[in-house]
Amino acid sequence: MFRGGYCYQNNCYEIFDYFFLKMNPFYDICDNSGNELDGSVFGTAFGALNEPPANKPTDLHVTLDVSLTEFYCGSQKVVSYNR
Repeated sequence: MFRGGYCYQNNCYEIFDYFFLKMNPFYDICDNSGNELDGSVFGTAFGALNEPPANKPTDLHVTLDVSLTEFYCGSQKVVSYNR
């Protein structure tokens, strides 16, 4: 006689792998070494994690002519520059 319903078959790892790996839409984007197979779906998605950081900008040194009296009394100076 056949009974309906679910019967556990001691295959918890197989169920886990099927549900969380093979049903994952990102499962086959990268190979085992982490290289993208068909190019990036999201621009630089996974490859962006390995990109070198941008170079830090150099310090900007501005020489401003100020007398000791102006400095002591708290005068204001305006400095402008173009990038």
